[in-house]
Amino acid sequence: MLGKLFKYEFKNTAKVMLAIYGVLVFATLLVSIGSSMEAMQGVNLTDVPPVVELFFAASVLMYVLSIFALFTVSYVYLCIHFYKTMYSDQGYLTHTLPVKPVTLFNVKLVTSLVWMILTAVLFALSIFAFLIGASRGEIFSSEVAGRMAEIIKYEFVPIFGMTFGQFLLFIILSFIISCLSYLLMIFASISIGQLFTGHKIAGSFAAGVVIYMVQQVIATIVILVTGFSTFLDYEKIVTFADVLFSPAMIISMVISVLFTVALYVICIVMQTRHLNLD
Repeated sequence: MLGKLFKYEFKNTAKVMLAIYGVLVFATLLVSIGSSMEAMQGVNLTDVPPVVELFFAASVLMYVLSIFALFTVSYVYLCIHFYKTMYSDQGYLTHTLPVKPVTLFNVKLVTSLVWMILTAVLFALSIFAFLIGASRGEIFSSEVAGRMAEIIKYEFVPIFGMTFGQFLLFIILSFIISCLSYLLMIFASISIGQLFTGHKIAGSFAAGVVIYMVQQVIATIVILVTGFSTFLDYEKIVTFADVLFSPAMIISMVISVLFTVALYVICIVMQTRHLNLD
């Protein structure tokens, strides 16, 4: 049953998400061609024709707008989809399934998280494609590859204080926690807002404001009580890891994780004890 839920959820969200991805792929193709044409003109030391400049400018504009759509529109869509399928008229059908409310919520959360991870991967590939076009493929040259390998092997650890693999793992984990935090903030707001019969959207907005304010107040209190903003010893900073794993940053990370867990608990409590579809 769980597999069917995931299959249905991905199928139900795929049309919009793949459409957004398609726009970015098309924009990436155009900007890659435009940047390649600009680079080629520069190599030949000739004046860039106006038509090439216009094409490149238009492709860059479309590319920037597609990136905005990639992150903003996809995030908003996933949040709206959660609301419609859990607390609107569609919610009646969703909650008639022979599955526990917690399972339904987890499927929604995991599916949204997977889409956000795929969004980040697509964005990284898009940037890479743009660099290929701008360098006219020279990024694959043995000289560039050799220099990058040399930096990772000999210069990365002295600068960052960790290996490239450790740094990449940290970035991935931080991104996942951030995605969960952003998703759960909206999901928790929506879950609380459904308690306001007849004014669910307004209630969700108000709950979101309150949640944000509570987070800021608690974070400020922790800063004042612990004074962790002064824990950073600038004289001992040698690598990026010295900042990353300083007491200040560790406490900040812990606070972020605790907020994420608290938001998840709120969502589960709303699903199991205070579900209101009126």
